[in-house]
Amino acid sequence: MNRVRATVGFFFRCTQGGRAVLRGARVGAFAVAAMSLAALLACGGCNSDGKGPGIRCPGRETVAAAAAVFAQRRANLASVQAGGNCYIQWLDEKGGTHDENPAIELRFCPPERLFLRGDVLGNEALRLGCNGDEFWLRIKPKEVSTYWYGDYARLKRCAEALWFSPAGLMEALGVIEIGADYTLVYQDGMDVLVQLSPSGEVRKKVFVDCCTYEARRIEYYADDGKARMVMQLSDYQPVEAGVPVPSQIEVEMLDRPGTMVRLNLQKVRRFTPTPQQLEGKLFARPETTGFENVYRLDENCDFAKETP
Repeated sequence: MNRVRATVGFFFRCTQGGRAVLRGARVGAFAVAAMSLAALLACGGCNSDGKGPGIRCPGRETVAAAAAVFAQRRANLASVQAGGNCYIQWLDEKGGTHDENPAIELRFCPPERLFLRGDVLGNEALRLGCNGDEFWLRIKPKEVSTYWYGDYARLKRCAEALWFSPAGLMEALGVIEIGADYTLVYQDGMDVLVQLSPSGEVRKKVFVDCCTYEARRIEYYADDGKARMVMQLSDYQPVEAGVPVPSQIEVEMLDRPGTMVRLNLQKVRRFTPTPQQLEGKLFARPETTGFENVYRLDENCDFAKETP
């Protein structure tokens, strides 16, 4: 039985701008100029995401305070849907490079229901999802088709087994959990939340913009302590009666150059699923029929190849 590590990854990017508005009546030109200069000096040229030079927004004082912000965000997450496009590039077992640029449809019902489908010329090229019990990722390009699946609880435990995974994408969409195994460092206007293993190795770093307190970058680390994947999140879009979600998501594998995913979400909006959608095919694992390579995640965090 062959055992492999799946190495598909994804990465996110966004920028936000801001402007200062002065209100008042009968303010002299000199006063306006002085107030404008003071605002520029106070901001130090920064924009609304706190990334400009000069004064930065203060961070949270404790891990518990940072964790409380993300816990409130998770509680306020709304179901969302979006269209858009995706560029995905990955390496097969023999080192061959494959890429696709599908149009995508996304449905996300927190905390653990996810559907992402990518089509090329009307044909499905990519499907990723989970329902809280199982997860799946299947890619059917013009060359070799591959299907990965398994127990979702095991996937969350086996953090580095499958990098383009529902667990990672849902973290990007707001399901970030900060526990007692994190430390907190303030760095260049960012709160950096660092997850440590029981033996003290870095497992994950979450870089949080202190002005908006939105995650901008997540780094994932392998057992050897080296960064394996980086995910960048940007261009957060509002969701009715929910919390903003990033519309630009880029993931890059650092240990396998050329393996990456870029998601461009468009028309991000609230999704109101029907009971039939929640319990039907939308969030059900699809069949493996027709796929040349099928792998299932085992208890050792490896993907074991199944025989036909």
